[in-house]
Amino acid sequence: MSVHTPSGYAALACMALAICCHVQTGQAQTVGPLVPADGGIIDLPMLRDPTLPDREAVVDFDPGYKQLWIAALNRPEYDLRMNALLAFTDARLRGVAGLDDVAPLFVDKLADDPNRFVRLAAARALVAFDYDDAAAALLSASEDPNNVGLDMIAVVDPALADWDFAPARTVWLSRITGKEEATARASSAIQCLGQVRADEAVDTLLGVVRDASRPATLRLTAAQALGNMTDTRIESAVGDLIAGNRPIDRMLAVRMLASDPADEAHAHLVELAHDQPVVAAQALRNLNRLSPGTVASTLPDLRSSGDPNVRIEVVRSLAGTAASASVEGLIASLNDPDPGIRYLSRDALIQFGASESLGREVREACMGVLDGGDWRSLEQAVLIAGALHMEQSADRLIELLEHDRPETRLAAANALRELNLESTLPAIFERVQALTGLALESRGRPAEFQDFSAETTQLVMALAELRYEPAAELLVRYIPKHSGFDGMARGAALYALGRIYEDRLRADLSTLFQERLADDTPIDPESAYVRRFAAIALGRMKAADGLDTLRAFYSADVQITSIAGASRWAIMQIEGGELPPLAPMVTRPHGYFLEPAVSSAGFYQTTH
Repeated sequence: MSVHTPSGYAALACMALAICCHVQTGQAQTVGPLVPADGGIIDLPMLRDPTLPDREAVVDFDPGYKQLWIAALNRPEYDLRMNALLAFTDARLRGVAGLDDVAPLFVDKLADDPNRFVRLAAARALVAFDYDDAAAALLSASEDPNNVGLDMIAVVDPALADWDFAPARTVWLSRITGKEEATARASSAIQCLGQVRADEAVDTLLGVVRDASRPATLRLTAAQALGNMTDTRIESAVGDLIAGNRPIDRMLAVRMLASDPADEAHAHLVELAHDQPVVAAQALRNLNRLSPGTVASTLPDLRSSGDPNVRIEVVRSLAGTAASASVEGLIASLNDPDPGIRYLSRDALIQFGASESLGREVREACMGVLDGGDWRSLEQAVLIAGALHMEQSADRLIELLEHDRPETRLAAANALRELNLESTLPAIFERVQALTGLALESRGRPAEFQDFSAETTQLVMALAELRYEPAAELLVRYIPKHSGFDGMARGAALYALGRIYEDRLRADLSTLFQERLADDTPIDPESAYVRRFAAIALGRMKAADGLDTLRAFYSADVQITSIAGASRWAIMQIEGGELPPLAPMVTRPHGYFLEPAVSSAGFYQTTH
């Protein structure tokens, strides 16, 4: 099932403004598979030790709803009919099964209901149900002047394009050629023709692109649609636009070259890569998609561009080209002011560093940065050192635990945990001791407190990995509820204590762990991390005296899945064998305009 989201036509004007009057935002567009969604490389492996299975999600939908809503569809009150359609749509989007047979009823409402807003709701329902049998009816509704014009088109057009409903192409073409057509209606048609790659629309779309009397937004949309196609007529038009040398013409040209692999198109893109930044960035994106590696080899000078959207395309090309020159360029980009570029450079160097051909070169270059880089490059080099298990960096990483910038300190803590070297444990423990005091001192300064807590969590996990028992008494200080420490850091402490005393029962800790697990008061609640790792620690210590507490939270209707799952895991560690999985997480949709007074499950529900 596909669900279609209407396009935001109001955004088109903003898009054109951004294109014609480029404003540098200071942050690159992270578009493409090589760019991480965020900079997240700081890991919390304790959350996977052990891995706790998720509870099965079950939607318990009372069939009484369906019958009520069908009855409402046939009521004379238009608001009841519309709310019934909205309710069916919502239920479908929530994943409720067993509703497919009602879709034909929506077709009747779309065609015959006297109220135009009910007809619009029927169209939305049909699209939500992905009911392509209604494609013809939806197309007719989108062109009916008695319907809610642009709203109906915004619902219907994307669905017909997804279904590639052939008769819609003729209608879309007529919208473009009709001079009286509103720009938004024509724009939607153009987008759909581009999505289905309608070759029969090439001449019409080229006419829109060339027509300076048309709104810039429409011309740019047409160029984007042509960019989905490959045709010699498009290549010819691109040459004319570039020769015109007006900014809007060059933006139109670069959009039209999005899919053309021909040599002439390649030459045009290389030329446009030296244009104003908004044009250059799009040209580089096209080159990276059509000819990976070209940007790095032929346009290295653009790495120093003042626009991050240009620089990131150069880095993306370097990241796709495993070579010494790429390593050099990526190392330099670790200090880029744009975080997305730094993250991409770092991740590419980690990939290169794992290879036989470039591994040594990456490590040597990384050590050079560690010896004295700016905080930005230093942070990324530290993360590379950890990911590549560069043991030669251990001493420098220990020094960086006291760096001025919290980003660098946290990266160093993460890297030392990944190195997992016994020789670093005394220094790590010493830093945890210092952080314990710093965290308490910074309670009134939330940002500092969180920074110190995050560093503590990483270093405590490092102590846990190697079961560093000299740290045990310090970690015990983190157990009390009002000890003053962050919940995640306290959870890490309990995790570490469970690892340190694995298969060795320590009675005083068992009592403390049971108290933390059982603290489920809704007023002044205990951290879920603490309760989870208290249960896990009981299991690791084989604390049989905690079985009653563990069973209570395994069998109870606990809303926090990790606590119930941790209790189940701990019981199995203590007693052996396998326990039944957690009860499914049952969701009963409610809050609709009409609900059964008593559900099939036997409980009372409010009627509205």
